[in-house]
Amino acid sequence: MQRRRVSIRQGLGCRSVLVTMSAGVGLATTLTACAPEPQGVRHESAYLPVQVSVDSSSMEQRVLGELYVQAFNNRGRMAYINLDVDSDEQRRVQRLNERTADVVVGCTGELLQQMNPARAKELSEKYVAAKESRGC
Repeated sequence: MQRRRVSIRQGLGCRSVLVTMSAGVGLATTLTACAPEPQGVRHESAYLPVQVSVDSSSMEQRVLGELYVQAFNNRGRMAYINLDVDSDEQRRVQRLNERTADVVVGCTGELLQQMNPARAKELSEKYVAAKESRGC
């Protein structure tokens, strides 16, 4: 009989340890959830409005640009659309490089052609070959 009592006591001891551990983990999770997210050093550009550049003659780009502006604004970041009258994609890529625009909405193929002509040609050839192999 004595042996049996010892095993029951040992079982109760394990349960109390598990309950204590569960409570500790729950408390740690709760405290962690309330902790602020760590932030890195914010540069001056983090406080400047985001400039979204779109081709003024393209209604699609204007709509996409507005969606980007709203998304930035909803995240607490000031943003505005810059309507480019000159629809030259090269000039708009230049604006990114010069940091006079933060986001450029445009045709991916045209933008890639400006940024990396060799890669654009390679991808175009692959696309044409794949399209021909499917009989399209």
